[in-house]
Amino acid sequence: MVAVAAILLAGVVGAAPASAATRAAGNYVIGLADGVDAAALAARYGVDIDDRYTAALNGFAASLTAAEATALANDRRVSALTADVEVEGFAQADTPTPKTVQADKPPVNAGDGVQTALTGPAVAVIDSGVNPHIDYNLVKAVNCLGTSDERDGNGHGTGVSGYIAAYDNDFGTVGVAPGAPIYSVRVMDAKNKGTLSSVLCGVDWVVANAATYNIKVANMSLGFEGVDDGNCGYSNSDALHQSICKLTSQGVVVVSGAGNGNTDLGRVLPGSYDEVLVATNMADYDGKPGGLAASTCGLATKDDSPWANTNYAVSAADKAHTLAAPGTCPYTTLKGDRFGYI
Repeated sequence: MVAVAAILLAGVVGAAPASAATRAAGNYVIGLADGVDAAALAARYGVDIDDRYTAALNGFAASLTAAEATALANDRRVSALTADVEVEGFAQADTPTPKTVQADKPPVNAGDGVQTALTGPAVAVIDSGVNPHIDYNLVKAVNCLGTSDERDGNGHGTGVSGYIAAYDNDFGTVGVAPGAPIYSVRVMDAKNKGTLSSVLCGVDWVVANAATYNIKVANMSLGFEGVDDGNCGYSNSDALHQSICKLTSQGVVVVSGAGNGNTDLGRVLPGSYDEVLVATNMADYDGKPGGLAASTCGLATKDDSPWANTNYAVSAADKAHTLAAPGTCPYTTLKGDRFGYI
């Protein structure tokens, strides 16, 4: 306590501190200014580093006492001090929709049952993990959880991958980008839950490896409560926002679900970040435009209209980076080389 107080009183010349407010004890993600030695700073405060970030963010995750958290929040070398909150995957279970996602439209022109050679980029799926499947191309899988392994413990990431990139062949389903290479980054557990620190680990891996593997899209069908400060997280000490801005600056498109809370998506991260392309959830019962099909799910939601519980854009800023995509009762890939509705 005495050492922490001394460091706090001494101060450090640099950028404005993350926050001057008193902080509670807990688990945090700490972002640092470029060039700051994370190990040396943590040692000076007597803090044990749980996770280290070096690509998307110069920083670390740690469990802090109230005195340590407050001192770090007032250290001018600290760009972000963010509570390590729980993150949840966005999923809803109903019944069937079409087995293609308008992938027969140009420039994809899929649906003829013949997979053509893909020359496009790869996709990182930051999710519950992705299992190998006969109907997509899983190239590599990594694990950002402190327990278990890289395999999909929930099924959500495997389903998302099929929706993105299932082959155009004569069985199963057809993805939006058939055959796109999938790089799985597991950040959520068997209950489809993770933490901010595990998600940051995933973003950090993508930043470090995007150029090597030609990853141009990162999908994040997950979220937690928060708001966009309009300044890449430097005004409200948001470590994830700072990291995602680093990722998009490398030319990677970050896509997130809007969430299923029937509320303003501006309250949900990472979808509310202006740098993220966010997808609201709509019903599409026949894979065609026009709103003419009857519900195949037993839902009151009409064809080609928003799902009843989807979050939605309210502000002009959020409307500028929001689109609607079929996500109600998706038919896709399941663990065990199976297919079904999730």
